[in-house]
Amino acid sequence: MAISSTQVSCTTTPAVAYTADNDGCMLYMHHTGSGVIWLGGSDLTTSNGLSIDNSADVVAIRLTAGDVLYARTTTGSHVLQILVVN
Repeated sequence: MAISSTQVSCTTTPAVAYTADNDGCMLYMHHTGSGVIWLGGSDLTTSNGLSIDNSADVVAIRLTAGDVLYARTTTGSHVLQILVVN
């Protein structure tokens, strides 16, 4: 099992936050800034995404091989912290 971490700057434009490799992975995510980060697929909007605010606990998502997770903010720019377990 490999563990790594990364940080992704999120803005109001949906962008790739993480792409799973051929083995898939488990992502544990959090952010400590103000505002909200939204997570979802390539069609991500603030209406259909999963929201993470700065008071949220860690959010865990399992990605299978090749899955792509997108992130965006409502306003401004925020940093999404990601712990990756393969």
